Amino acid sequence: MDIERQLQELKQVADRTVLSGLEVDVAFRSRVKQKLATTSRQNKRWNLVVLGLIAAFIFLFAFTNLISPSSLSLISKPFPDRSNASGRWELSKEQSGTSDGKAFNYLGEKPVRIMTTDLYEDQGQKTIWLLDGPIKSGERVQIIGTKDSGEQANLGSWTVGEALFDATGHFPSSIALPSPGVWKLDVMTSNGSLGSVTVQVNAGVAPYSEWLEDLIVSYIQSDQEFGWIGQPRFASIDMFGVYGPSADQKYVYAWVLVESYKQENGNLVQEAGWSFPAKFVVDYVNGDYRVTKMEAPSDGSEYWPSIEQIFPTKYHKTIKEKTGNVAELQKQIVKKAQDFFSQKK
Repeated sequence: MDIERQLQELKQVADRTVLSGLEVDVAFRSRVKQKLATTSRQNKRWNLVVLGLIAAFIFLFAFTNLISPSSLSLISKPFPDRSNASGRWELSKEQSGTSDGKAFNYLGEKPVRIMTTDLYEDQGQKTIWLLDGPIKSGERVQIIGTKDSGEQANLGSWTVGEALFDATGHFPSSIALPSPGVWKLDVMTSNGSLGSVTVQVNAGVAPYSEWLEDLIVSYIQSDQEFGWIGQPRFASIDMFGVYGPSADQKYVYAWVLVESYKQENGNLVQEAGWSFPAKFVVDYVNGDYRVTKMEAPSDGSEYWPSIEQIFPTKYHKTIKEKTGNVAELQKQIVKKAQDFFSQKK
């Protein structure tokens, strides 16, 4: 039997096992060739035995390298099960308890429970985690979110604090999950998953994000960027998305209508206006929130390419549907203008 062909067959077998990444040096190959040459003068059965011994030797060689200390350092912690074969995760129930005479509400069961309000996509919501079991104050944990469709989100690592209510440990965090649906949130320790809670994430803008509307409207009505529209000008927006994983910065996606008016013979007369989708950056600066940047699409043939650059893909359909559909925003602006001029009389 041809020695080179025998070596090739051995390599093909190895490549279908954990040996696929094994590199064999020249000296080793030479020793194997000598062994094959010696056995080639013996009967076929004995040849197969020797081939088996050589394959076993290669496996032991590779296995020794695989379990070396340098390889062990690459072994990662176990992650939570990412599959949901049934497609029917049960939401964690809201419950109440008492500790030292104080009542508190939470979701889930020991060893992992959370205290939070309704969750909305992309919008950070303060959450208190209550932990029990083999966990100590000062230990680091990681939060991994898994949606029932298989989507995953890393919600960061946190340091466990002291006991709170009836839990042996706790920590505060902000949860911002990227899409609506049912999510399982696992608390990962160095030993694997401590436990999980399952929550519903809602679509759209959360009630606790609505304060951003007044901030943005005030910016449009006063900032010099809109000076060409004239004064008095009035704005109304329809927020269709908010991205705010942290308290320090938020992105607001909205359809905007801004118009200036004058009054002639008791009637409102529109002078100028602009209807467009926009992205607003809101930062926490010197103890207060303010709009620090606005991005609007370009005109003409660059209109849609610029929208694709500015807005996340999940909002593209919404923008198409809202284009030219500003009747409700128009009503709101007319009401603001009427109130403004009636106060000037």
